[in-house]
Amino acid sequence: MRQIAEEVEPSVEFWADRHERYGPDVPTDSHALNLNAQTPDRPSIHRGDQIGSVSPLPIQSPFNIPARYSCTFHIVFLTIPHSFPDHSPHVSSTRSFMKAAFLTTQGPPEVIQYGDVPDPQVGEDQVLIRTHAMSVNPIDTYVRSGVIAAELPTPYFPGCDAAGIVEAVGSSVKRFQVGERVWTTNQGLVGRQGTFAEKIAVDEKWVFGLPDSVSFEDAAACALVGITAHLGLFREAQLQPGESILVIGGSGGVGSMVVQMAAATGARVIATAGSDEKAEKVRAFGAEEVILYKSQSIAEQVRQFSERGVNVVWETRREPDFATAVEVMAERGRMVLMAGRDAQPPFPVGPFYVKECSLHGFVMFKATPFEMRSAADELSRMMASGKVKANIGASFPLSEAAQAHTLQESATLDQSDRLCGKIIVTSNPSS
Repeated sequence: MRQIAEEVEPSVEFWADRHERYGPDVPTDSHALNLNAQTPDRPSIHRGDQIGSVSPLPIQSPFNIPARYSCTFHIVFLTIPHSFPDHSPHVSSTRSFMKAAFLTTQGPPEVIQYGDVPDPQVGEDQVLIRTHAMSVNPIDTYVRSGVIAAELPTPYFPGCDAAGIVEAVGSSVKRFQVGERVWTTNQGLVGRQGTFAEKIAVDEKWVFGLPDSVSFEDAAACALVGITAHLGLFREAQLQPGESILVIGGSGGVGSMVVQMAAATGARVIATAGSDEKAEKVRAFGAEEVILYKSQSIAEQVRQFSERGVNVVWETRREPDFATAVEVMAERGRMVLMAGRDAQPPFPVGPFYVKECSLHGFVMFKATPFEMRSAADELSRMMASGKVKANIGASFPLSEAAQAHTLQESATLDQSDRLCGKIIVTSNPSS
């Protein structure tokens, strides 16, 4: 505790009941005294003096009050904790603020606000990143809307991904220095703060170096979806060169990463798309064949592509089609699931086990820091070499984060064709 007397001038309150005790000619409001003026009855009191208990002090009256009136003046000193913000006019605040998109309650996109919030405090094992670009993922909208029950900090910044410049590091950080280009993912989940802010404090284990040749926007767009694709293809499905893979939704955020990584590995890729325009993009990502699923049979097109079936099926839809997947898989085929949280579709058990197939469900944010870093390092190399390119479908400034969430939901929930690729959100960091 510290004495408020160290910061502001103390005051004297004069109370008198003029109607009952002193008459109507006695003033009743509070008046300030000059406490540094010494009187014959008391020594002067200076700012910073040690103060004991609050007690009456005999001082000269500041008012023109006749001597017959009995009055008491009390000098009152207050104490406040060191940690409380001091709004005294004699004290200047040193707390700095930043712009952020944030929410204080879950709900529709309109709950996202934009404004000033305090700068984050950096822990000993954290990296402070001044963000340049972030991205929107479907899971961001699930957390914001409350579809995923979660304990969120208040205020809460949505967002899993970001890329920017290291502005400060904690005392235990070993891998990064101020000024380095970095990217991060796996934020805004399981109690962690999100990324939609000008500055973010991130645990070092979730921060990865960004090659100079890769833009902040591309890194943010590839972050979560790239890690997801890498974990699913190589940790789960163990895709090998020369094998074949069917990617459901090859033009989406995750799907486009799967197509590119699989093709770069030497696998044969067939993917689905919802329009001729999207089909062209999927071919550019490396797919040999593209199925227009709205007008073509997936099973028939896969049989033409690979008579024995594909080795891997990657499902991105919220309602998996197990019957078709098992039909088009080769012997010992592997199916990867990373969506459909509430789905309960029928499952063809007989054909599945007779063909000795396997099913691999996973969520990216449960990967260990070692698994995450291994995938991230490889993703950075693939971005730098041009083997993986960002699939950016729309861009918004940080101040329009709510509109970005609205567009993402239109694609995820309403199956709208308005979006083809990832949404990025950009900030304008000041020097």
